[in-house]
Amino acid sequence: MLESHENKNAKQKIEELRNSITALQLQSKQAYFERDSLIKEQRNIRQQISSLISQTQQLRKTRDALTAEVKTEKNKRSELNTQIKDKFSEIQTLNPQKKGAKNPGFIKHAINALNKKIETEVISFEKEKQLMKQLHALEKEYAAAVKEQAAFAQKKEVSTELGGIKKSADEIHATIQEKAKLSQENHEKSVLNSKKIDELIKQAEEFNSKIEEKEKILSDVKFKLDSQFKELRAITGEVNKSNEDFKKQKELSIRKTLNEKRAEVEEKFKKGLKLTTEDFLVMQSFE
Repeated sequence: MLESHENKNAKQKIEELRNSITALQLQSKQAYFERDSLIKEQRNIRQQISSLISQTQQLRKTRDALTAEVKTEKNKRSELNTQIKDKFSEIQTLNPQKKGAKNPGFIKHAINALNKKIETEVISFEKEKQLMKQLHALEKEYAAAVKEQAAFAQKKEVSTELGGIKKSADEIHATIQEKAKLSQENHEKSVLNSKKIDELIKQAEEFNSKIEEKEKILSDVKFKLDSQFKELRAITGEVNKSNEDFKKQKELSIRKTLNEKRAEVEEKFKKGLKLTTEDFLVMQSFE
């Protein structure tokens, strides 16, 4: 059983332990709150990282597809450029129509008129010979005019084809420019996203040390709480046992006193002495 001063010291220690435990519990609660807040912030950053990674993968996929399309379009443009060169070469091989060239129809009309004159009019041999010479010259001129007119028509046809090819080449060039621009934009966005991802990963890693710090606080507090709860239970047990022992001793002391009183009352009763109210109370306590 604890002595009086020991019991007093024990109760004081119990009070100190309870106050300390309350403070540690508040500290633990605060540390839990701060740790969970850090974990939540870190989780949000990781979600941002995941979202940016998905975006970046899609951007790169689109960029690569556009780059492949640009390559295909460039091949088409190269083929068209080859066709354009071929058409230019073809045009250059065709003789251009001379300025002031005669119309084959007019020459043909002159030939027919001359033939009619030779066939219907009576002319001298010399005159016929002269007209035949003119006729041969006109026929030769007619053949050249027909040939030149055909070359002009062919040149016009090739020029039309060349214009169509050049238009197609220009359209493909515009498509290449647009797709190349989009590809570059996707590439630049993916590069920016990669930088953001690196920054966010660094931030997420910085949270690890902060979370570990809170975990250490929680671990230390738990250790102190376990230790102090154990000490509190031990001291409380000693105090309770001491109080129980004291109570038992007090009860024994009271019972001893009562027994002594009873013996005195019985002795007085045997001797026929007058009993007091206290004597009667003592006797009743044993009934």
